[in-house]
Amino acid sequence: MATQRFVVHSDLPGLNELIDARIQQSKTRGRKGAKWNAYSELKKHWMEILIPLARSQLRPVTKPARFKFVYFEAHRRRDPDNIAAGAKKFILDAMVESGILPNDGQRHILGWSEEWHVARQPRVEVFVEE
Repeated sequence: MATQRFVVHSDLPGLNELIDARIQQSKTRGRKGAKWNAYSELKKHWMEILIPLARSQLRPVTKPARFKFVYFEAHRRRDPDNIAAGAKKFILDAMVESGILPNDGQRHILGWSEEWHVARQPRVEVFVEE
């Protein structure tokens, strides 16, 4: 089985940040000159980072795969489910948009596991096993 490794040298937004962006969107909707979609802007920012990173580190996934997400945080303040929800969403979306992963549905993703660690350099390491 072929295993690939993808590393993002940063902590990614968590679920709380994604929810806050949606709330901000609903509060500013209809106001003249207001940010029309904070979530879309947040996602666009991260896709501009993650898509080229995925293309530079990964080969296209041609078979259904299992994923292992290893999160390295600078401290233990963020809850594991909060960390995983945002990071996993953006990473998988970037893999699809970059052409690395055909789709992020059940035909292409068999499952995943997750681990959390504290480290001086925040990052997310993703292992893709076909």
